[in-house]
Amino acid sequence: EYAVREMSKLLPDLVERLRRFQVTPVTSAVPTNVAQYAREASRCYLYGSFSAALILCRSCVESGIKGKLGQKGLRNQLNALGYDNLKAMLDLALDSGVLDEITFGMANDIRKSANKAVHGAVPIAKDCRERLEQTRAVLRHVYE
Repeated sequence: EYAVREMSKLLPDLVERLRRFQVTPVTSAVPTNVAQYAREASRCYLYGSFSAALILCRSCVESGIKGKLGQKGLRNQLNALGYDNLKAMLDLALDSGVLDEITFGMANDIRKSANKAVHGAVPIAKDCRERLEQTRAVLRHVYE
């Protein structure tokens, strides 16, 4: 019964977000785990779990870029960055040509938004939707 009440409260906003939802799907060239993060981020957005959506967008970007850097033979440089250093990974991706200035800026915006969400800032739907769009743009750039 609790779940039914919760869903009935969410339904009107979910329908409105779905009506406006026009995020470009990820390409089939994106690794399976990264595509799964992207699908989950979209679902979180639609259900109003904006912090979770942003965190999954960050995971998408991190996993996607890490995979591409590995494909380019930069595994040693990646390992030297240490654990949980996405900013340094983005810098490496820019320096190695995996990202350009525009997609680097998008990826960095995603990183910062997710960090804010993790540390207590409550995101709004508009910002979350923008980060979803940026996530897909970064993935398209990296994998197409």
